[in-house]
Amino acid sequence: MIAESRRADELFEQSQRDIHRRTDRLFAGLMAFQWLAGIVFALWVSPLAWFGPFSRTHVHVWAAVIVGGIICLPPALLALMRPGRASTRYTVAVAQMLMGALLIHLTGGRIETHFHVFGSLAFLAFYRDWRVLVPATIVVALDHMLRGFFWPESVYGVLTASQWAGSSMRPGCSSRTCSSSSRAAAASRRCGRQPSARPRSSSKSGRGARLRMPPRSRRPSALR
Repeated sequence: MIAESRRADELFEQSQRDIHRRTDRLFAGLMAFQWLAGIVFALWVSPLAWFGPFSRTHVHVWAAVIVGGIICLPPALLALMRPGRASTRYTVAVAQMLMGALLIHLTGGRIETHFHVFGSLAFLAFYRDWRVLVPATIVVALDHMLRGFFWPESVYGVLTASQWAGSSMRPGCSSRTCSSSSRAAAASRRCGRQPSARPRSSSKSGRGARLRMPPRSRRPSALR
């Protein structure tokens, strides 16, 4: 029994490492996609800033290129070069939330872009590690609270901080989502650690056991 439990733990740890590596590779592609999507969106919405008859490249385009690259490239490289490590997962979680903050800024705080946060938490749940969701939720809460107080136009699209109550609503929703995902991840880990119980037939009962078929009932002969 001890050997079976030890073997089950080894198989579980191997399965977890495989899941972490696959999810790291998933986020490597997702980071590149988000970076390119942010650049395309900035070029489509506000490619130029006009000052009378003169124009220049809008600051949102430079933010999408430079800031987006700073956010996305390090975790993508870590996911490709050091997949499966805890430091890679935490870096990916923080970068994913920072990329969501950048997309919210590029869209002027539109409410639709805020759902990127909840989608990111769902993707991070693929790791099946509740600890990854903790730094992600902290980053979201600090971002919304600080920007909601000092720069509400960037996160909510308003010039004044009159909607201060909303700045604590979304971090609260993110915290509840993180709590639900954490419980699901913990339950998945507990189920994975339980060795599969297979029914065993005893040798004593199996010896000399014969399969007895019920007697066939005779059908009445057809009338001629």
